[in-house]
Amino acid sequence: MAKTAFDYGQADIAAFKQGAQNGSIKFDPQAVTDVVRVYDTLIKGLTDELNRIKRVTNQTGFGGFPSTQQLAAGFAGKAEQFVAVLGLFIEGAIRLQEAYLIAGNRIQEADAKNTQALQFAAQNLGTEGAKQ
Repeated sequence: MAKTAFDYGQADIAAFKQGAQNGSIKFDPQAVTDVVRVYDTLIKGLTDELNRIKRVTNQTGFGGFPSTQQLAAGFAGKAEQFVAVLGLFIEGAIRLQEAYLIAGNRIQEADAKNTQALQFAAQNLGTEGAKQ
């Protein structure tokens, strides 16, 4: 899959994480639990949609005419772009969870989220992930 260039706030997420790491951004651990739970719900919904789109990217039945083959290729290309953008959103949500966990001084859980983001990027985005 081609890498999609899309700004989903990577710089802002990295700045938030940096602020949490240096102690200038702090959150109550219970508030962090609530925020992480909200992001878990978002990630699940986006992942479900990602999986649905992946299942329909290679549809057949458009016929053998050149115009229908072009139409099918166009739909497949748009679906692949959508898959890539959804993947970036999911990775961004995991990165936000990581930053919130750091801000709540829950470092082991934050490390686990970093690992999860790297694994997700490697499996779904065709990259080894950019450690933020």
